[in-house]
Amino acid sequence: MNALAIHYSPKLADTEVGKAFAMLDGANKRGVYWRVATAVRLLVKAALRKDQATKHKTARSFRPPAKPTGYWGRARVTYGADADGAQVHVAAPGITRAFQDLEIHAKGKLLTIPARPSPEAYGKRARELSEKLFFVRTASGVRMLATPTKETEGGKPYIAKPHRVKPDRARRPGRVRMEVKQDFRPVYWLRSSVTVPQKRNILPSDAALAKEARAGYARGIEARKQVLGL
Repeated sequence: MNALAIHYSPKLADTEVGKAFAMLDGANKRGVYWRVATAVRLLVKAALRKDQATKHKTARSFRPPAKPTGYWGRARVTYGADADGAQVHVAAPGITRAFQDLEIHAKGKLLTIPARPSPEAYGKRARELSEKLFFVRTASGVRMLATPTKETEGGKPYIAKPHRVKPDRARRPGRVRMEVKQDFRPVYWLRSSVTVPQKRNILPSDAALAKEARAGYARGIEARKQVLGL
């Protein structure tokens, strides 16, 4: 999924805050929820920026380390409110990974997964690279897009044994497998699907979201009381 929504609409408790809220008309209730939506949006934006600024585990796993993409920091976070509650929407492909493992399936073509020896592929599509790529299927069935081995990035050459099939006329009509050794460096692994594990700390915790929403709710009611002289 590409988006998720955070909704806040507390049940009115028998408290001073709840009683004050119940006295407000629809327009003023919406004003209170605007405070809630604004507070939660700012918290979510801060968490996304912090994640991008401090957590680069995947980028560091490449050899040499890849340049971070700044992906989560570019997520679109919008908000709104009405008399019934506050809403915050986070739009970014894969954002639901904050709450569950993310299953990605190829639609037609295969998925391209950046290979660790190729940091230049991280965060980029195959057509965006300047390197000349070619398809490789190893004898064990592993599929990839690769580039010829060079003295690049200090990485070790990746050596595998792709195979080809050709007639064996001396023995019998038919086909036999001939192993051909070739050096190349994998750039993208090709997969029909992939499971990306949950990463809850992309977004604030449930407790932090609830705390910020309650604080915005209380501030909104206090502001309305002052305006209306309650």
